[in-house]
Amino acid sequence: MDKAALNKIIQKYKSLKILGIIITLGGFCLFMFGSLSFSSWGFDLNSILGRSLIAFVLMIFGMYLYGRGKKKIKSEVGAVLAKEILSPYFEDLVYEHNGLIAKEEFKRVDLHLPYFERIISGDKIEGRYKGRDIMLMDIRLTKRQKNGKNSTTVTVFSGPYIRLAMDNKVTDEIIVCQRGKLFDKGIELEDVEFNEHFNVYSQSEHAAFYLLTPPVMAKIKAFDTAAGGDIYLNFHPDGYLYAAINNGLNAFEIQMGDKDADGIIEHFKEDLNQLLMIIDYLQEL
Repeated sequence: MDKAALNKIIQKYKSLKILGIIITLGGFCLFMFGSLSFSSWGFDLNSILGRSLIAFVLMIFGMYLYGRGKKKIKSEVGAVLAKEILSPYFEDLVYEHNGLIAKEEFKRVDLHLPYFERIISGDKIEGRYKGRDIMLMDIRLTKRQKNGKNSTTVTVFSGPYIRLAMDNKVTDEIIVCQRGKLFDKGIELEDVEFNEHFNVYSQSEHAAFYLLTPPVMAKIKAFDTAAGGDIYLNFHPDGYLYAAINNGLNAFEIQMGDKDADGIIEHFKEDLNQLLMIIDYLQEL
């Protein structure tokens, strides 16, 4: 890893982002306050239509430059550094900074997540962690919400989505999720505190009681406390534990305050530590 070369790339595309911001702001100022006139062009830019058109073009171009700079830093710097810090922990590592998951594939495994219409994913990691096959990625789930005649896009979930190989297979799906609807209790277990915080669903009560022993329920409660957001688990007959944690973590994203490769590495390691903590809790279940 050549940090000097990476720092040159960072500065190059940071300058492109700054230029994009300046052009976007210039377009906005032109729209709000500009008063220009180029009679030789054959139309009057003092008109609302003319000024708005030029302002709109400038803002679109500025946002394009900003977005291009951000994507280039992510692909040419972020992806390199993320793979560098992940490699010591994951065997047979495959990292895709633009890794996608199809909506149909994601919905195949029921996690009782909030209703959503669109899935956005990235930073897909595949490999083996402490001897187990694993796949994890960032996901964001959104839906359209009406406010009178208008509608806005709202985020209903944001955080890591994980598929981790289990040591022991279960015979039926067993879903554990944050307690939601008041009258939708699912299966009641022996731990009263656990029942107050989680809903459990399965076609087989016997399978749920067999898996969710007092020690396992205690571990799930500890995981819930440490995770930083609502947890959703599916112990699946295909041999994997599927988990989603609504804690807002968007790992391995380069921030505005990251001045150089060292700064990026520092906060990438913080993201990695959060992910490893989550995975280690899941390994214990």
